[in-house]
Amino acid sequence: MKRILIVEDDNLLNKMLTYNLASDGYETTSVLNARTAAEKLNGNEYDLVLLDINFQMAMAMISAGLLSRIIQIQW
Repeated sequence: MKRILIVEDDNLLNKMLTYNLASDGYETTSVLNARTAAEKLNGNEYDLVLLDINFQMAMAMISAGLLSRIIQIQW
């Protein structure tokens, strides 16, 4: 089963995305802020991170975390 991390600060949209993706058979984890997203990414594997493009702090923190994971995997 594909695992998706949803990072969305709008609670209603977060719930809607979680419900719809779970209904389609995906295993979802949803968070409302960048700090929690970074914690979830540390020690968990996801096939996709669905991120609010307007959530600039989350993008910066998560991008840095994902980049460091990619570098670790490649080295």
